[in-house]
Amino acid sequence: NALRSLAGFEDSTLATEVVPLLDDPLPNVQVQAAMTAGELGGAEAARALARVAAANRAFGVRREALVGLARVDTAAFTAASARWRASADWRERAAAAEGTAVAGRGRRPWFLSDRDPRVISAGLQAWSGEVEGPDAHGLDRGVDRSERRHQNDRRVRLQRARRAQHVHAVGAAHADVGQ
Repeated sequence: NALRSLAGFEDSTLATEVVPLLDDPLPNVQVQAAMTAGELGGAEAARALARVAAANRAFGVRREALVGLARVDTAAFTAASARWRASADWRERAAAAEGTAVAGRGRRPWFLSDRDPRVISAGLQAWSGEVEGPDAHGLDRGVDRSERRHQNDRRVRLQRARRAQHVHAVGAAHADVGQ
């Protein structure tokens, strides 16, 4: 949870604290470190995520490193994902599809032509998470990447949550209980 919280600071200088955890003995810590490094960004995070995505590690760690790399450095992601896209393992192609959607690169997403519907599904699922608004445009001319957090986004969500706390039930039915 501490690593997840650290990502909320959106400060790439904090990546120096996170990158060493990519080599932690526990794979779950490595996965969370990759997620956090991908959110924090910066050159150090990009180098470390590219290293982990290409390493001989547990699939979940490598997958999260690849998707994090897509958030941090799209050029490095494109280079790293070439091997993943050509893989015989559908899980690796699905991870590359997810990263492609996150990176927002390309005219027409390559994953739409994959032979395995699971890869197409993974790419579309990631793409739908990146596109904001009721008219999810982008597949006709490439995947459009949503803008990453604005400084006011968190404030707007908090205001909505506070408003919801002050909503009163309207027309609540109460049974008349006679004596």
